[in-house]
Amino acid sequence: MENLRVLIWLLFPIVLMLVFWRDAMRLMRAGYGLAAVLTVFGALGFFGGFLLPNLGSLLDPVELPAFFFTTTIAGPDHSMFSLTGAFARVQRYDMDGTFRNGWFAQTGGGSGAIGLTTEGWIAVASTRTKQIELFHPDGTPAAPPRPFSWTGTQEPRVLWPSAVKVEGMTLAQPVELANPPLHVLPALLVPFWDPFVAWLMIGAAMLLMRFGRRRPAQGAGPQQT
Repeated sequence: MENLRVLIWLLFPIVLMLVFWRDAMRLMRAGYGLAAVLTVFGALGFFGGFLLPNLGSLLDPVELPAFFFTTTIAGPDHSMFSLTGAFARVQRYDMDGTFRNGWFAQTGGGSGAIGLTTEGWIAVASTRTKQIELFHPDGTPAAPPRPFSWTGTQEPRVLWPSAVKVEGMTLAQPVELANPPLHVLPALLVPFWDPFVAWLMIGAAMLLMRFGRRRPAQGAGPQQT
């Protein structure tokens, strides 16, 4: 039953993405080449947030954008760890900003917060599931998820031990850092990663279709007046 649920969860955005691509092919045949390209990449970006976390470990060696809605803290062994947005992507870097690996936490689609435990584990909290996942610095699971609670009205971005309580363990005092530097590959992947950018691309495609000039199809003769 669980495998069926995951399959349905994956098939739904794939089908919708194929619908967008079908429309993009129609735009291409109608002579709106740039609008078609923007539609294809916009669809990839919009549904990428649903598909990427379900790819398992395939994306572990790939650096994804870590400059939208990202929080970064210092980790053990002269490393730093970033947590990006509602997709809950954790990425490990050297202190000079060199990417090492990344993985997805299971936040149920809600926002997340990152911190450290006194054992040197990476802790990722989901404000939706009210659970904290625990990882070794290389991304492998360190312990089963545990419930947590926090004081105050604002959802935490960093797991400060004075404000967040975890059942059966103690959080370490984290050091918040600047986000990793912008690298070429993550910059190119922004349209596949941030839904807002994807909507902008699809919106630009619609404007081009409405106000742009259509490129005549190859082999078409001059239009009669």
